[in-house]
Amino acid sequence: MLSLLPGPSLAQTQQFYTHNVGDQVQVRGQTLQGKPHGGKRAFHVEVVRTLLADLGYADAISVVPFARGMKLVQDGPRRALFNVVRTPAREAQFKWVGPLLIDSDWFFESSSTDRPLRKLEEAKSLPVCVANGTAYEELLSRQGFTRFERGVS
Repeated sequence: MLSLLPGPSLAQTQQFYTHNVGDQVQVRGQTLQGKPHGGKRAFHVEVVRTLLADLGYADAISVVPFARGMKLVQDGPRRALFNVVRTPAREAQFKWVGPLLIDSDWFFESSSTDRPLRKLEEAKSLPVCVANGTAYEELLSRQGFTRFERGVS
């Protein structure tokens, strides 16, 4: 998804940010590009690049940590952060454009686990890894999860 501060339209926005792209993107010259078959973050970068080109704007996307991107968008006009999960808590804070993609998230466990999980309820008492500052902790908390291991990606 693409989030903007209230007020400016997409065409007025001049600074674009994304986050947690890992090895799904590459920099060619001054341009951030999604790698072919690079996954959803590569796809998001390419969609935004195409929109910028169609609108006649410079192809200038910066990668920043998620928390910094959220602060940049909240603190200044004409800024956009994309690849953001839309949540009830964030709904009124931003002007939302999109979605760029609708997908599903999955739980994974080791194949060597002695007692594989059969229901989502069984996972609620176990530690779950979430990316620091993202919406997943909020979403899982609302479903009864309480044990989170936070990581940077």
